Amino acid sequence: MRRGDVGRFGGVERVGDGEVERDAQVGSAPPSSELVDDQPAFFDLVRSRGGAQLTDPGIALGYVLGFLEVTRGPSVLVRPIHNIADIPWRPGTAEEEGRRAALLADSPIRPPTAVPADDGFRVEVWLVVDQRIQLNSFDVAHDGTMATEFRVVAADLPLPIAR
Repeated sequence: MRRGDVGRFGGVERVGDGEVERDAQVGSAPPSSELVDDQPAFFDLVRSRGGAQLTDPGIALGYVLGFLEVTRGPSVLVRPIHNIADIPWRPGTAEEEGRRAALLADSPIRPPTAVPADDGFRVEVWLVVDQRIQLNSFDVAHDGTMATEFRVVAADLPLPIAR
C-alpha cells in the first residue's frame, strides 16, 4: 500500500509512513454499488451503517481520507500528497513551468495532520485537485459530521489530467 492510501472503508485503515492500522468504527463496508460520489449521500450512508465514532486523531484522518476517496466525482482528479515529491508532473508550457518552479522553490506542502479540536478534530490535507494544489481543512466531529474549507496555493500547474 502506498503512503496516503486508505484501506477498507469502515474497517481497518492504513495511513501514513508507518502504515498504522486502526479500526475506523464506521460500520461494515458497504457493497461497491452503495459507494457514492456526493457528500450528502456519504453522510446518509455512514448514518445508515451505524454512524461514526471518531475517537482519536488517526481515526479522524483515515475517515477524512476515506471521505475524499468516495465522494470525488469520477472525472475529478483528487490525490492527497505528503510532500512535493508526491506530485506527478507532466511537461508543461512555459507559463506552467514557471508556476511549477515557483512552487518547488518554496513548497508549503506538509504531511496530513489531525489534532484534537473543540468537539472533535481538525484535519488538514494537501491535495492535488485537477491542475491545482490546495490545502483542505476539515473540522470533524466525533460523530463524523464535518465542515470543510480549502485554500488554493498554486493553480494551472503542469499536472496529469488522469488519475
